[in-house]
This record gives sequence, structure tokens and C-alpha cells, in this order.
Amino acid sequence: MSLPLQHPHLIQDPTFVTGTCLCFTQAFVLLSSSQFILLYAIPAGKARQGKQDRNSIVLGGIESLVQNMHGEDITEVEVETRQDDMEDNLAHESAVTRAWASMCKSRVRTSVTLGIVGAALSATLIAPLPISHDSVGFVLALEHYDVTLHQPHPPGYFLYIMLGRLVQAMVGDGWTALWLLGIIGVGLAVAFIVRAGWEVTPGAGVATGVIALFSPLLLAAAARGETYTLACALSAFIGWRVLRLRLTNCDKMKEVIIVSVAMAMMAGLRTTDAAFLLPLWSYGVLALGWRGLMIGITVGAMGTVSWLLPMVSLQPGGLPAIRHASSMLSSGWVAQFSRSSEVGLPC
Repeated sequence: MSLPLQHPHLIQDPTFVTGTCLCFTQAFVLLSSSQFILLYAIPAGKARQGKQDRNSIVLGGIESLVQNMHGEDITEVEVETRQDDMEDNLAHESAVTRAWASMCKSRVRTSVTLGIVGAALSATLIAPLPISHDSVGFVLALEHYDVTLHQPHPPGYFLYIMLGRLVQAMVGDGWTALWLLGIIGVGLAVAFIVRAGWEVTPGAGVATGVIALFSPLLLAAAARGETYTLACALSAFIGWRVLRLRLTNCDKMKEVIIVSVAMAMMAGLRTTDAAFLLPLWSYGVLALGWRGLMIGITVGAMGTVSWLLPMVSLQPGGLPAIRHASSMLSSGWVAQFSRSSEVGLPC
């Protein structure tokens, strides 16, 4: 008995099932990361900053007490004592500065090292040929871009295809270019995850980096020749910059611009992930209040237009063709899942 499905073979296709699981798992990871940042990382950073503020207030109170005790002038002994204290403080600050500089070097070294290890591990899983219908579409799109032919499938993944063409021009083969992008994405993802965790504590940076390093989903995604690993890297980068906005005394205007440009790039790389990251991005740019939100929207819109116009000009039939292909794809998914439900198959 045949099932009344438009594409019944897809239900038993392991690459189809794996790809679907990766999509939903990635969405879960993004939402879980956002909850971690909102519920743990940011409160921990604020508590640490509050402790430093309280220490400054206590030290200031002690100095005022010494200066004004009994309404008397400060004696020479007190002056000498305070000079000795200042010298001790300067020596302590110098030691702290040296320790902080060493930590910064260690932070960069740790993130780069784990990123290289992650890229090397993912390279061992590369398949000799495309292993899914989507990766075949991406390879074909490197030669001829047309979303109506699913080269690639909607919404178009324009920036990913342009990156693929750039790498293809250097290596000479489309599939090689795509799996190289997958390996690079794994390395960048691990490195940015380490940097994001380091904004909380160095231990959190190392722990999250090691977890990402041995994530089977991240490593296996590199073998598919699709957008997953680069999207993961860009998601981690955006999370890192949001943490800097909320936990550090950085140049907030600069960070708002950086994170907004990254969101525009995410929209051109993998549009669905940009939608998932909108709440996190909003929380980050609101560190500057409504002014930061308006600046972020402006920068993000300009960045999106910068790749959207070339995409429309490259697509045969322009924007109407893209909209029609997207509508056909979404209606096909809805019909397929509806029919699967009718025959008792899980959606």
C-alpha cells in the first residue's frame, strides 16, 4: 500500500531526517543559549560589578574618615602612612594589570587553539560527495544561482553562495569549497563560543569551548556542505558581542554597530537563525536605550539592503521569482506534514 505523500521517499531518507533534526536542534541550542545569557551570565556579571562598586565605596569612606577624623589636620606621620599605602596600591594595581594582560593573551590563545582542534576534527568527517539534496543544490548554485530551481532552495542563502564562489575560485571545485567553509565554520564557532564564555569567567570559556569541541552535531554538520557551521559561528559571535555590551565597560556604540552588522550578515547567510536571534540582539542594543535600538535597526537595514539588492539582480525573474519559490516551498512543507498526520506518521 503506497502512502499518499508527495515525496514518500523522504520519510525514509536518513539525510532528510538528519537535516530536519539538525534544524530543530540548532533552534533549541540558540534558545537555550539566550536563556543562559539572560538568566545566569548577565546577573553574574552585574553582581561582580556591584561588588567592585561596593569595594570602591568602602575605600572612599575610609579615606574620608582618615582625613576628617576629630576635625584635625593630617600629620606628617599620617602623610607618610598614606604615601606607603598608595605605593602598595600602585604595586598591587601593577600586578593586577600584568595578570590581566596575561589572561587576555591566554584567552586569545585558548580560543584559537580549540578552534583549530575543532576544525581538524571536523575535517576527518568530510564525505567525498554531497550527501543531501540541499548540499547538491548549493553546489549547483555555485555555477548558476536560481532559487526557482532550488539552486539553492529558498530563501536563497545569498551570502553563503557568494562565500562558496570565492573559495571555489581558489580551490577550483564546488564541493571542496563548501566543505572547506564547513570546517572553517566549526573552527570559528568553537573560538567564538570560548570568547563568549570568557566574558563570564575564564573557566566558563574553557568549559563551553570543550563542550562545543566535542559536539557531534557541530562536527557532523561540517560534512554536509551546508550553512549550519557558519551560522553557528555567527550566532556565537553575536552572543559574545551582546555579553560585551551587557557585562563590560566597552565602547557600547561600537558594539551596537558590530552586532547589528553581524545580524544583517546572518539574515543573508541563514534567515531563520536571524529571526531566532532577534530577541537577543534587541536585548544587547538596548544597553544604549532606545537610541541604541534605532541605531541598530538603521545599521541592520543598511547591511541587509547591501546584499539583498545584488541577490535580486542575480536571480532570474527578480524578487517576484524569489517570493513565488518561497511560497511554493512553504506550502509544500505544510501539505507534506498535513498528509503525514493523516496517515499517522509523526511530523
